[in-house]
Amino acid sequence: MKTTRLRYYFFLHLLFALCLTLSGTERACAQPKDFGSVARLDKTVHDFGDIFVGDGPVSCCFTLTNISAGELTIDSVVSSCGCTSVKWTRQTLAPGQSGTIEAAYTNDEGAYPFDKTLSVYLSAIKRPIILHLKGVSRSKKKPLGEIFPVHMGPVGVKKARFDAGTLLQGESRSGEIQIANLGKSAIKPVFSNVSEGLALSSAGSVPAGGTARINYTIRSDKSRWGSNVYGADIEVSGKTAGRIEFEAVTKDNFSSWDQSRKSRGAVPLFDSGTYSFNPVKAGSRFTARFVLSNTGKEKLVIHKIESDSDALTIPDLPPALAPGAKCRLDFTVDTSSLVPGEHTLTVTLYTNAPHRPVVKIFVAGFVK
Repeated sequence: MKTTRLRYYFFLHLLFALCLTLSGTERACAQPKDFGSVARLDKTVHDFGDIFVGDGPVSCCFTLTNISAGELTIDSVVSSCGCTSVKWTRQTLAPGQSGTIEAAYTNDEGAYPFDKTLSVYLSAIKRPIILHLKGVSRSKKKPLGEIFPVHMGPVGVKKARFDAGTLLQGESRSGEIQIANLGKSAIKPVFSNVSEGLALSSAGSVPAGGTARINYTIRSDKSRWGSNVYGADIEVSGKTAGRIEFEAVTKDNFSSWDQSRKSRGAVPLFDSGTYSFNPVKAGSRFTARFVLSNTGKEKLVIHKIESDSDALTIPDLPPALAPGAKCRLDFTVDTSSLVPGEHTLTVTLYTNAPHRPVVKIFVAGFVK
């Protein structure tokens, strides 16, 4: 325990002075993210990847730049856990000036996946910015093929589809994934057939038994609302080894609206949140009807309607609803694909309503 503490303080004082350039299983770089016209962070997530308890503490650094026309101060940074120490630039940042937020994770809580958060409070932003320190701490080294269980030729990935989170219109969403070379010689994977709106960095040359970080960025697009999947083929030596995918949910962006404008926005209201059907015979079809009203002061626009079940047919998008107007939404339910038993089918609507940009309604009942 004494040795662990000594190593911790050694790393803390040494690494707080700089941002690490990481290779192998650790790398600090990701795509920058702007928060309004106030601040830019070089990343909001630092993924240590696979580390080992015996490695001792690990550290990382976030760089924050003042992109506003006035002065900016990092008032406070609060860690979600006592296992994470944090240090930040205290002096006021002039326009264009940068500061750092440096964190050290003790890595002494045992072998388990971790995701620690830092809440960053800035003088010019009301809500805190949330940063993540994540990774997997392991008790002992596992074969590379087990750490990366999805094999695409010589390329190993942890999964074929990654959750990219929520994307607001007008913004981009960035992150990183890790790949491994499971082969016996160096490879230089490239990406092809990349979905529109998705950008991937190059992995470069990956030695046998080595790993590499891939940065990805998903751009918002008003032709894509709700849940969307973006993908890219991985090619090695001119041959397609497999395809990786990223799922992101895009919704409307009201970050530039003040409270007064939000109060005048559209407000969707359904006559019922759930359409309940009595026990119906398997293979039967019926219509689940909902009435939607706009109780707000501006036009209501439904950007997209989607369901979590193929048994439910989505109707066409209704025209924009004026304040006080109503419309009917009819969903056809075909129970031929549903096994006997109780079912709850979820419908999600993405709207231009500032207080209800995502609305869920349900079709529930019993199939006999």
